[in-house]
Amino acid sequence: MAALDEAQRQILQATPPWINLAFAFAVIGGVLGALCLLLRRRWAVPMFAVSLLAVLVQFGGGYLGHPGLGRPMGSLALAMPGLVLVVALALLVYSRRWRASGWLR
Repeated sequence: MAALDEAQRQILQATPPWINLAFAFAVIGGVLGALCLLLRRRWAVPMFAVSLLAVLVQFGGGYLGHPGLGRPMGSLALAMPGLVLVVALALLVYSRRWRASGWLR
């Protein structure tokens, strides 16, 4: 926190707890989905779906709750969420294709 400027510190302090909860669901869902994919389990698909939904809630709530979020954080405030969303969507599509092909048990 000491390395952040005042505007960035205010944004972090004003973040509601439910956004942090959505972050936890996104990370845990993604990790469990990846583990299930490695173990070739069908549970990979719902885990990646939970992760994608949580990513949408986290970033959607973050940007709706903080309309000026992109200004103090710079261009990465918009680029990184976009990249995370693309990766989460790709993992869900990938796992659904493998489930449809019968590779996941």
